[in-house]
Amino acid sequence: MAVTVRHALFETALDKIRADIVSGRYKPGQRLVEDRLAQELGISRNPVREALKALEVEGFVELNPGRGASVVAISLDEADEIFVVRESLESTAARLAAKNLGGSQLGELEAVLKRGTKAANAGRIKELPDLNTEFHRLLVIASGNSNLLKVWTMIRDKMEFVYSIHVERRGLSSWGEHAAILEAVKTGDPELAALLAGRHISNAQAAFSAGAD
Repeated sequence: MAVTVRHALFETALDKIRADIVSGRYKPGQRLVEDRLAQELGISRNPVREALKALEVEGFVELNPGRGASVVAISLDEADEIFVVRESLESTAARLAAKNLGGSQLGELEAVLKRGTKAANAGRIKELPDLNTEFHRLLVIASGNSNLLKVWTMIRDKMEFVYSIHVERRGLSSWGEHAAILEAVKTGDPELAALLAGRHISNAQAAFSAGAD
């Protein structure tokens, strides 16, 4: 029973800290203080410490002797690798979605697009990483290719982390591009949908690189 409780506390800490990093609440280079995190989560330091170790393995946290934990700073090389994978995956997803899109998926995509555009217009930046991830998740689901979804899901958290870093430079334009992709999907134009999806990822890559200069 005690082991189960400890594991549950570890999972709670792991999921919450990871989500806060991915969403941009904790910024690259920001220190993660065990006592503060434990107090915020209402748990002891031990599961927090174990969660930080796990997040180091996942590539979200850096542990330095004497300095403690901090959020990693994504390098340009790592970000470029992520964007290359995204461009391939999401261009394919958009192409397939334009061929396979069903009514329920279309409604969900339109609803997320509306929410994201409204949040971007209102300057509610904190809402955008989750909404951006949900839009792309639904688009990949709409492809009808379960293996494509599995591969995309493996790098989802890293993609959202990168997006949260440059969201202020991409907020409104990003959602305009989403609208264009969805329109191509709705009209059943696979090649245009793939082209726009690939261009969307290239624009995101350029924004990230510009911010890192």
